Amino acid sequence: MMSDEIFTKQKSVLKKDRTRMNTTLFLTEFKLYLRSFYGPFFALVFPLLMLVLFGSIYGNEPTPFYGGRGSMDVMMPGNIALILCVSAFMGLPLTLGENKDNRVYKRFDATPAGKERVILIQILVQVAVTVIGVFLQLGVGWMLYRVQISHLWLLFIGVCAAMYSLFSMGYLIAAASPNLKITNAICYTLYFGMMFISGCSLPREILPDSINRIAKLFPLTHTVDLLNGITQNQSLSQYWLSWAVLLGGGTICFLISLYLSKKNAW
Repeated sequence: MMSDEIFTKQKSVLKKDRTRMNTTLFLTEFKLYLRSFYGPFFALVFPLLMLVLFGSIYGNEPTPFYGGRGSMDVMMPGNIALILCVSAFMGLPLTLGENKDNRVYKRFDATPAGKERVILIQILVQVAVTVIGVFLQLGVGWMLYRVQISHLWLLFIGVCAAMYSLFSMGYLIAAASPNLKITNAICYTLYFGMMFISGCSLPREILPDSINRIAKLFPLTHTVDLLNGITQNQSLSQYWLSWAVLLGGGTICFLISLYLSKKNAW
């Protein structure tokens, strides 16, 4: 009887220690993230600057051209997709790649924290920053321009599906790249390429058909399409391809990245 009580107490202490360790790691990684300039600026500040810039130019008066919606109502899904793209291709893989090059994870393997726990915490930091950025975008958009977003819960589900796909792709880049230089080259190429052809910065209607066919190969394009469909109250069955690409492609990238991260010494 006494041994059962001792075992229960030890288990409770270990659980508290793990929770304290996870909290400490998360807060430490979050502070390290905020100390850098590029990550917080492009994930939190730059999308708001874009919102204010285009809002001051176009306003958000309802117009028949957008079916009774305002310009900022139409642009909001693209702004949200831009935040997801920044975290997935400029935040997560570059952080993982830099730590991998500096043998940070190899040293953590010799501690109770372990490599996998630290990587998971860093992913959660990027998720938290992305969620903060999305809520800031929606909040400032509503306060300044009365941006109307119906079915917020459905928009949140779409954002989660997009995060799963884009973050899995970013994780795959970090796991597959042999060094930070190659990670940088791939991430910058994908980030700027997708930003200009996916519809989150320029309307795809003004792009040539050949570019639009290429854009359909990238998950950010399907993210913009899906979020646009949700905000316009369209039937989600019309976007079954976007759901399939985001969830199916994200799962494939995630499984491959897990395999590579275990196979290759970090």
